[in-house]
Amino acid sequence: MHTGDSITSKALEYDNRISQTPTDIEISDHDNYAKNRNMPGTIESVVSTEKRSYTDIEEMCAELRTELVNTKKELAETRVRHEAKDAELRRKDEAINQMYEEINEIKSNFQTRLENTEQDLNRTQQDLLFAQPQIAKNQVVDNREMETSLNRENIYKHNQEIRYQQNPRYGNNAREGVNDTVLPTVPMATHMPNPSVSFNRGPYRNNNNSDEPKFRIPYFNGKSKFEGFWTVFELGTKKFQWNNQAKIENLWCSLKDDALDFACKLSPDVQNNISQFRDTLQRRYGDNRLPEQYREDLANLKKHFKETLPE
Repeated sequence: MHTGDSITSKALEYDNRISQTPTDIEISDHDNYAKNRNMPGTIESVVSTEKRSYTDIEEMCAELRTELVNTKKELAETRVRHEAKDAELRRKDEAINQMYEEINEIKSNFQTRLENTEQDLNRTQQDLLFAQPQIAKNQVVDNREMETSLNRENIYKHNQEIRYQQNPRYGNNAREGVNDTVLPTVPMATHMPNPSVSFNRGPYRNNNNSDEPKFRIPYFNGKSKFEGFWTVFELGTKKFQWNNQAKIENLWCSLKDDALDFACKLSPDVQNNISQFRDTLQRRYGDNRLPEQYREDLANLKKHFKETLPE
């Protein structure tokens, strides 16, 4: 396969042959010299030499054309290869750019999740700080009630021992199921709760006689009907005569799961106002309460607007 240097050498050779072609003056001089010297040199021999030179030139041109065609083919093939490489490089660049975009998107999503996690952590810490005083109060109350229960149990056992010492028949009668009201009585506690019975949880303690049904306020997790829960809560409010602060504390102790999460996200003004607290929970968990509240607010606005219009 010829290269550009071979083409250049062929062209130089062609120029040399052209420069060596005899002119008409040289041919005539050659004929005169042949005639004068009686040498065998004629015009026909010069013409044949010139024809051979033109034949060589045509062959050389044909070779040059062939080499030019081959060179063009090589250039075309090289161009195709370069275009294929360029296309492959473009595809790689697009893939790299897409990969960088995905990496940036992953970074953005991770940063967003990290910020959300930090916000949730801050809210949880605030909730814990808010709940710690109430937990401490409940713990103190539970400890006091447990201490009272233990004291009562000790007093009861002590009185039983005094009864037995004063009347030896008391132990046999108690085992036989005889009513101890007929026996001599001594000052003692009128009622002792069964140790196997658990006490009510802190905010909902019942200090009445154990023969009466124990009043309990149920938990509210946001899945049951809020109206039923609030009805029981109002009964407890009337029974225990809670003030507004006690209502708020007991309402907090009654919430859990989704309802507690929702309440923790409310503003402090709503959390510390029992009316706003109750209305917000009812709008969120009440039976179709939210549209009704909107209609009531709209009616109030219309009424207020009509009242403020000049006559």
